[in-house]
Amino acid sequence: MPDSVWEEKRSQFFGRAGLPLRSGEVSSFLQQRLGNAYDRFSNAAPGNTYATVDEDGWHLSVDSTERLGADSQDALDGLKSWLGHHMRRINLADLLIEVDNDIGFSRSFMAPSLRKDPSPDDVCTTLAAVMALGCNIGPFTMSQLTKGVTYSQLKRVCDWQMTSEAQRSALAQVVDAISGLDTSLYWGEGKTSASDGQRFALPRKVLQQTYSKVFSDYALEFYSFVADNYAPFYSSPIECTDRDAAFVLDGLLYNESELELEEHYTDTHGYTEINFTAFTMLGRRFCPRIRGIKHQRIYRIDKERDYGPLDVIVGRSDRTIDTALIAEHWDQLGHLYASLEAGHSTASVVLKRLAGYDPRIVSTAQTETLEEFSRQSSSCSICRSLLCAGECAAGFLKLSNSMRWRGISSTVAVVELTLANSRSR
Repeated sequence: MPDSVWEEKRSQFFGRAGLPLRSGEVSSFLQQRLGNAYDRFSNAAPGNTYATVDEDGWHLSVDSTERLGADSQDALDGLKSWLGHHMRRINLADLLIEVDNDIGFSRSFMAPSLRKDPSPDDVCTTLAAVMALGCNIGPFTMSQLTKGVTYSQLKRVCDWQMTSEAQRSALAQVVDAISGLDTSLYWGEGKTSASDGQRFALPRKVLQQTYSKVFSDYALEFYSFVADNYAPFYSSPIECTDRDAAFVLDGLLYNESELELEEHYTDTHGYTEINFTAFTMLGRRFCPRIRGIKHQRIYRIDKERDYGPLDVIVGRSDRTIDTALIAEHWDQLGHLYASLEAGHSTASVVLKRLAGYDPRIVSTAQTETLEEFSRQSSSCSICRSLLCAGECAAGFLKLSNSMRWRGISSTVAVVELTLANSRSR
């Protein structure tokens, strides 16, 4: 982002995230923020049955498995039976036509000259192409199954109109329509989200194809994002060897829906300390479900402060954060993440490079600043996770459930897969 543009957006960027505008206020702000996090943990320590701390470090309990009673199980079975008998059954083609009549998502896949007043034939051809890619049957087989639509028509639509930009625009319309349903409000308000990857065996050659030990074959991973109202608002193909953490910001910053997301959940693969810095600078909460969280380090700022039961962990000589270094480069940090948010640089590309720096080999003031700020942000988040472990698990569980429900994510994944194939040719 040019310096002149950054100067115009600077106060708005820091103000929206609740961060200090002047670098002179940074040290006291970070010290107060970290102190408040530790105070909340210390005050709740007597009643915290999940996480305790002593001279040997963290001790975490294991949640017991909950089983439904006989009455609750009977009520659940009755609900499932009722839903099964009252669930509406409709052909996929009729469903696409009905949804398109309501929101007009097919226009995103049409040429600009046809979007204003498309003919029924144009709509049918576009929907047939969506089904051909979404059901993974291909345009040739689809042309044999559909009357009035030729292979050349479907091939033209698939090759020239099924772009990633068009797919994201259409997906945003569907997501906004889901968010507008009264039923979706019972699931969530669209303010939290979760992300995870799914791998698909893919022997054909594409750009993101890599060898997967799980499949013992070449495969492709789709990193998908789902809001708390079960709206799948973003999906991107990545290599199986890539760590998911670098792609967490892409779905939040570059989706085209109207969702106002405030909190995001991931598993351990979506976690790095740098992500804590990114979410803090963008004014959002990052809640990863970290495997082996008891082995994670937390840090201090004020050496004279009494941290109560946490003194045995943060009182070591290598657990002190250098806030002066953060304050010195505070404006550069804001400039970096404002550029990522505005799309001047792709977040996944930048985060992969930042995460790849080894301070033992290459160390600069900027990377050291990120490391210090990441320690402060991760310490706050880890304390919150140890207090609200059930909340983080429940937030990520929604994504796991939607992954099992193939209707949520498989169509998006297959469309992205076809787009990846097209880009590789």
